[in-house]
Amino acid sequence: MTESGSMRVQMAALSRLAFRVLLPVTAVLVMVMGVAYTSDVPVTDLLRDPSATLDGAWYVGLVSIAGVALWAAAAAICMICMSASPTPGQRSLLFAGAVSSVILGADDAFLGHEAIKNIIGIPSPITIGIYGIITLVVFWRAWPYLKTRTDLVVFAVAVLLFGISVTLDAAGEADLPTPPYSAVIEDVAKFLGLVTWVTFFTGVGRDVIQRPNAA
Repeated sequence: MTESGSMRVQMAALSRLAFRVLLPVTAVLVMVMGVAYTSDVPVTDLLRDPSATLDGAWYVGLVSIAGVALWAAAAAICMICMSASPTPGQRSLLFAGAVSSVILGADDAFLGHEAIKNIIGIPSPITIGIYGIITLVVFWRAWPYLKTRTDLVVFAVAVLLFGISVTLDAAGEADLPTPPYSAVIEDVAKFLGLVTWVTFFTGVGRDVIQRPNAA
């Protein structure tokens, strides 16, 4: 490729970056900051790290932040591998993993079900129930392939750990009896579930990439 041709290719890539990514994201940021400004919310509260904003120690929320990163990793693995010529069964499972990871990760990052309860008044069990229904629907479609995987037990362990975490969370909100240190058990179970979740979808992604006809 000639130097002028290479320059045209680079300029085309720059143009796509500007118009498809940077400008839309900038517009969203401006709108969000505009809403914050009109609502008397300091714009820096949206931009700065929570620990810095609240004058907390650097390690505040360490495991929680790591958990959100794991949700994002799982979603990224699934979405990237969907473009690598998976089989129909693999695609349905990757789609289920991406959808559930994005929804649950966003809820985890922004305390979604608690915010909805406090702002709109919808009880947390209803919001969590909606998440559960969406997750069941997308994984039901993937079940014919999922049940054939040799590492199905890894997926089952992740679901079990998530179940423990959700059960303890729901029991605490309903003021039901919970075991000692239930809050610690809840968060540890969720984090271990996330590690297992990412491990499972990493295996699925590896199988997709290693297929002989994978692009």
